Amino acid sequence: MTQGDIQWAKIYQSIVDVPTEPRCSVKPFLEKYFPNVNGQTALDAGCGTGRNLTYLLSKGFKAFGFDFIPEAVEHTKEQLGIDLEEASRVVKVGDLRERFPFDGPFDLVVAYGCIHNIEARANQTAYQGIQNAFSEIARVLDGIAYVWVKSPKQLEVGHLGEVIEDPGVEGGGKTYRVESSGKENGLSWHIFTKPELYALVQQSGLDMMAEPKEVHSVSGRKAGIKDRWNWEIILKPQTHL
Repeated sequence: MTQGDIQWAKIYQSIVDVPTEPRCSVKPFLEKYFPNVNGQTALDAGCGTGRNLTYLLSKGFKAFGFDFIPEAVEHTKEQLGIDLEEASRVVKVGDLRERFPFDGPFDLVVAYGCIHNIEARANQTAYQGIQNAFSEIARVLDGIAYVWVKSPKQLEVGHLGEVIEDPGVEGGGKTYRVESSGKENGLSWHIFTKPELYALVQQSGLDMMAEPKEVHSVSGRKAGIKDRWNWEIILKPQTHL
């Protein structure tokens, strides 16, 4: 395990009141792209404590999720309100840096605020892990993917310290150490440029459905981070004529 893996485990171990509402932008996204849900399949990749996963299930999706921290998976199982055997089928331990534990195909894949947290391991750079995450989304997707990752405007508002990995991609971003007074201090964030996103998406076998949009969020106050800037990107599989 990396130091970041250990820190994430401690973060999830310390959670007492698990948030139950989905992330703020998930509801309007679903209202626009999935107004009538009737058993469509969904995957919450990097599901954390299951905020988005439980909402997807409540809306009628046949939804599944995974996270690389066992403590997060246990929180999610408790949120589902179903028997343990069924919960273990719905949510599993899995890593964005590896082959996803579900094969799909899925009508919807959500990867909300997790890909930019990917850290390097002994056998894999952070950027290789990021590339794997996008490639795996492409592998299991048969519909629409909804992804949030950090944008360059985060550099303007702070909370980023030393550069811990520079992939050397022309026009691309870098991975920074997070500086905050809260629980995320010392973790890593990759800051994605727009050209970098387009290249990653294209190389992974995906296409943009709309221009990436930079979105401001203040949901991280308890983590000691007042302002967060993310790209909201909506993807689909590439079509080959």
